[in-house]
Amino acid sequence: MAVPLFSYGANMSRAVLEKRRVCTRKPGVPAIARDHALSFCHRGGYATLVPLTQLLQSEERWSPFRRSPHGVLYYVSLEEFARLMEKEVGYKVTDILVQCYGKEEEEGKLVPAKAFVSSPFLLLFAAVAPPAKYMSKIQQGAGENRLCVEYQDWLAKVRVAALPELAHDAYNATYADVGAKCFGFALLTLLTWALIN
Repeated sequence: MAVPLFSYGANMSRAVLEKRRVCTRKPGVPAIARDHALSFCHRGGYATLVPLTQLLQSEERWSPFRRSPHGVLYYVSLEEFARLMEKEVGYKVTDILVQCYGKEEEEGKLVPAKAFVSSPFLLLFAAVAPPAKYMSKIQQGAGENRLCVEYQDWLAKVRVAALPELAHDAYNATYADVGAKCFGFALLTLLTWALIN
């Protein structure tokens, strides 16, 4: 049984998928994620899909973003999907609806698909510029799969972060990090209290 997988980040690149032992002999189908936006607000500046309802509550938080982002619909085996799940640390699987384009027999077809989206605990407090190396993989995948030229142009215009910039706190400021710091502080306080008493 094949799993319809919508890839919108580095997993669009055949080289990335092959490195993860996912067969890409059958070409992917260009598609658009309906009712979602793409934003670089996963920990480290990586991409995730954000439901449009969430985006409309605070557009500034998610910028730069792209409504109805393009990606690639791949059909992968259950084993390949399981391998990808192991690699997509901090992402969870969600069901989305994608609209295919670019191939006559697929044009306009609506397909329920799986996508990896950021765990709420690993969302940054605000979107950041994506890492340059990561963005080059997205652009490579977009070109290989012949995503629409307008979308490829948008990707090319997104500002990317150089290596030193990635050390900034903004790339790690997530709810998980705040929770870990609070837990650490509480534990330290408790140990101090126990030693004193």
